[in-house]
Amino acid sequence: MTGPLYPDGGVGEKSLGNVRIQPYFLKTPDFYMIGQERMAHDEAVYAYGEYAFFALLWNAIDYAAGLVGHCPQCYSSNDGISEVYNQPSFAQCNLCYGTLFFLPYDPATGFGGVDHLGGLKALIVRPCMWNPTDESQKLTGTGEVITSTSTLQSISDFRMRTADIVLKADGTRWRVATHNTDSIISGFQAANDVRAMVGYNYGQVVRQDESMPCFLIPPTVEQQISLLDTSVIPNYPLSFTNNEYLNCTPAQLIGDDSSNKNFSQPAPIEGN
Repeated sequence: MTGPLYPDGGVGEKSLGNVRIQPYFLKTPDFYMIGQERMAHDEAVYAYGEYAFFALLWNAIDYAAGLVGHCPQCYSSNDGISEVYNQPSFAQCNLCYGTLFFLPYDPATGFGGVDHLGGLKALIVRPCMWNPTDESQKLTGTGEVITSTSTLQSISDFRMRTADIVLKADGTRWRVATHNTDSIISGFQAANDVRAMVGYNYGQVVRQDESMPCFLIPPTVEQQISLLDTSVIPNYPLSFTNNEYLNCTPAQLIGDDSSNKNFSQPAPIEGN
């Protein structure tokens, strides 16, 4: 046993006559508490939110872990730019969307490839709630662009990272600049943001100009609006399976922590 030693020789212990007393209690985590809070949070987002596409991009961490390779279109060029500067030779790449990374088709899993959007880790539809913001115009070297920042939150069955893209129901697209999570510590444990999280708040998302590579991500703006700006009738979650792509396992949408429990989103009721 390790711990702070006290003058009586015990580890955090006290003496009461001939009886040794341990005054500290390590509480067992109440995992049901976290599950209930996740359910309540997700119910609120479904009740008062709106649908959005979430485009999860590959990044250097995934490349270092061997999950993805370099883009064959904008990295393996003959100009030497990619190898020298570790950057794509051109930004408007319709395979990796400017990230430099692309997953080739894997027949064993069905992941990757051009038809399965190998430039994305995942493209999923989830409900989310936005804080309204005012638009402003900014003069740049390429002309006048509309700029805006906002915040949003979504449900607990996935995690976004900085630089990921959100496709909003009004046709705009937003880049995640910062994010944080709401967590509950229900007992003594090594509580990381996977085990104890309730839901994610994206502290700041920045509206992207239509000239940015994120507008190369399917679907088109017209399809984006048509799919997401739906009627609330018949008042239950819709299925977007035909418009979603996964190039990873569902567990990798959150993390690989073996203690993950009850992260499955309720199966949507198929509409007619």
